Amino acid sequence: MDKGKKFKNLFLGSIVIAILITYVSVVLAQNVNKTFYFGSIIALVFVILGLVARNKSIFYKNLQYIRDNYENGNKRARKFEDISLLFDVLKYKDPYEIYVDDQTYLDLNMDKVFEKVDRTLSSPGEQYLYYILRNPILKEQKLINRNKIITYFQNNKKIREKIQMSFLKLGRQHINTITYFLWNKIYYKTFMKPLLYLLTILAYGSLISIIFLGFGKVFPFILIIFAINGYVSAKIKKDIGGEIASMGYLAKLIRLAVSIGAIDNKELKKYTLVLKEKANICKIITKKDASIKVGRIEGVDMFYEYYNLFFLNEARGFYKIIDEVKAHSEDIRIIYLTLGEIDALISISSYRDGLLEYSQPKLTKGLKTIKMKNIKHPLIDVAVGNSLALNKGVIITGSNMSGKSTFLRALGLNALFAQTIFTCLATSYESGYFNIISSMSVCDNITSGKSYYLSEAEALFRIINVCNEELTSLCLIDEIFTGTNPIERVNASAEILSYLSNHNSLVAVATHDLEIATMVGDLYECHYFTENVGEHGLEFDYQIKSGISSTRNAIKVLEFMGYPKEIIYKTNQRIINSL
Repeated sequence: MDKGKKFKNLFLGSIVIAILITYVSVVLAQNVNKTFYFGSIIALVFVILGLVARNKSIFYKNLQYIRDNYENGNKRARKFEDISLLFDVLKYKDPYEIYVDDQTYLDLNMDKVFEKVDRTLSSPGEQYLYYILRNPILKEQKLINRNKIITYFQNNKKIREKIQMSFLKLGRQHINTITYFLWNKIYYKTFMKPLLYLLTILAYGSLISIIFLGFGKVFPFILIIFAINGYVSAKIKKDIGGEIASMGYLAKLIRLAVSIGAIDNKELKKYTLVLKEKANICKIITKKDASIKVGRIEGVDMFYEYYNLFFLNEARGFYKIIDEVKAHSEDIRIIYLTLGEIDALISISSYRDGLLEYSQPKLTKGLKTIKMKNIKHPLIDVAVGNSLALNKGVIITGSNMSGKSTFLRALGLNALFAQTIFTCLATSYESGYFNIISSMSVCDNITSGKSYYLSEAEALFRIINVCNEELTSLCLIDEIFTGTNPIERVNASAEILSYLSNHNSLVAVATHDLEIATMVGDLYECHYFTENVGEHGLEFDYQIKSGISSTRNAIKVLEFMGYPKEIIYKTNQRIINSL
């Protein structure tokens, strides 16, 4: 039995014993001697022991939760429209930083990747982790510092779990409004503040007047006040309900900043000093927030609901501290980002510890090559590793389903991981710093009237436009112009690949068009994936090989699916005649 259950049983046992002692004491006192009433003191001792045991039970239950979450992650439903909010307000604020654009994010299946890495415990944590994964770093020292903290959390379980317990208490907002609240202008009606206090005075006055006038005479007046205050409360909630909810979460953030800021730790000093300073500046907010109840489930605490309606408690609490929040908005934002970064880095340390193998990348400024050994895709549990040195662009040919697209994604994700979480799923990884951009999951857009070809052309044009001499682009392309005829496709593809190679780009492209490999000359190296025909059909080893693929399996796939032999035979004849 784990400690949490033991203390829970101890709590229940203590309460049962306390009830029994109380009952026996009362019976004996009434029938034997009043001295037995003192038995209630013993019962009180058991109640206190029970409450201590209850607190211990909750502590160990939470501890077990954070340990399970750290070791295994969790499969909770994630609202990416909320998680991405912080990224949306921070991106492009710094002209010297780069970001993974929406198409590349989609191509690399980053929602699924995020779910693999995410073991955060709070709203700021999951939002900051999302921001990290879309913000490849170009500065070596920043990456080194980040890696230092991640490694520290890996190696220091005690301090990590202490911090995690604090983040678990903070938790997540059910609907994230805190980001809007902190990074958008706060609108509210200033005239409401004196009106709210007037209505509250009337509410209290109506209750006090019962003493002098009697309940019967005052009751109609109480109903009128309740109706007016209820209407005002509902109107305010409609206008600023999200802000009121955010205010409660904000108070918890500041208290968490106080808690973590008080940690005396040399390695975490960068964070604790900031949190301590900013929390001290914002402490006036926590002193005034008592009227805003935190963590309440709407409709459950009915007494509080009626109390709040009658005395306008939350609305008054909001207007009491909103000016302080506006005055210290920048300090609060720093608290939010700092806490988010800590939670996110613990999550990354957890992801690392859950990997069977990983390596820390070796990144060199100005290097335009990639050398990788045994690189793997993070979404494949039992992945086949591949090794390759990209000293120039690479054209990857091969059969359907043989692994071309998966390899491109594995390359892109590891390049991204190297510049974000300093963790590669490879035996070793060496490269320069890249702007990672792709064109892999292009599709028709019926609603806008775009054809597949036009969507492809836009995606590739976007890649061409980001190529510059200041920063090398790592361009990942899965097929080029499949939405048009073969003659134009092959020739345009060759020219685009040549252009990219001559404009500071390292390109990896997968294609079925073998002719392209011969048209780009020495600008690209050629590699391929292939298959074997076994007893049970096509068998793939998913290993990249040097050269150009000499096999095609499209017709083989149709054959193994059971297409009529006539179709298979005549198709093969057409191919032979066309050669």
